[in-house]
Amino acid sequence: MPSTPKINTSSSTLDIIAVKFWNEVVEATELLDYAIASGYETEDGRKVSPEMISNIKEIHQHLEACEDTKLPPTDEMAKFEKAYYDLSNLMSPITAMTLRDTSDDPRYFEESLFAYSGASVAKIWNRKMMAWTLFFIFIAILQNTLEIAWGKASTPADKLDWSYFQIVLGIFLPFAYGGIGACTYLLKSLHYFIYNRTFDRMRKSEYYNRILLGVVSGGTITLLVSQAETDGGKVITLSASALGFLAGYNTDFLFSAIERITGALLPKISAESIQKQKSAMPKSHLTLNDISVNDLLQKYASASTDEEKTMIATLLERLGKRI
Repeated sequence: MPSTPKINTSSSTLDIIAVKFWNEVVEATELLDYAIASGYETEDGRKVSPEMISNIKEIHQHLEACEDTKLPPTDEMAKFEKAYYDLSNLMSPITAMTLRDTSDDPRYFEESLFAYSGASVAKIWNRKMMAWTLFFIFIAILQNTLEIAWGKASTPADKLDWSYFQIVLGIFLPFAYGGIGACTYLLKSLHYFIYNRTFDRMRKSEYYNRILLGVVSGGTITLLVSQAETDGGKVITLSASALGFLAGYNTDFLFSAIERITGALLPKISAESIQKQKSAMPKSHLTLNDISVNDLLQKYASASTDEEKTMIATLLERLGKRI
């Protein structure tokens, strides 16, 4: 990876635009070097073009040779920006930031309780996920241990003492398995992101939300579902812990269950159903609001007696007063 040359920040010629442009050149060069070293190629067979390489490398050499960090001519800057834009589209979702966050270069290490001598952002986050997974596993193991202790208790008093802890942990057990499922999913995804150099620190809040959503799903799914159905129609009865793990691993499991239950319990009201109900009603139940002017005019034209015409004329008069 290219190194950023030393810049005298007190120089009067240095301004925000020059610093920003130099950072873009460094990022573009890092991204280009990775693409060349890895032989990067998209699924549709596109590769880094020679024009991208020359436009980015020329600007980088120009700025390295320029001691006062003056900006290059406008046309050269435009060619570089176009090359960087094309390279970014080609390499997406890999960026200079994701390369740094997954790099083993000590320059990009961050200090953390999970890394004594520093580590990349991706590895630190991976260790956090391991810690959360072990925490939820500890709760599950503790619950099973209490069940064993309750079974070995020799006196009713001892059984009663153990049962309090067992009941409390039993309530949290589906939530814990939901957390295990969510962390398992994130650990699998993180390994993929690290290997493909696509880990994005901007998505950390999304990962935290996934853990919380997995915990909530694990505890909630047991209230709604007691068995699962396969594609072949076979019904499988699952324990609360198994349902909690599945809901935590795949949160869509909970949402699909909620939609099925909502669709089964709540009536589906549509314009067609209302129209069918109206047409099915006896004529004696029809009110003046259910009769239109066109209907009355048609009935008046087809009336065969004076009494029918008089009655329809009265209805038209009453309907006209309401309009």
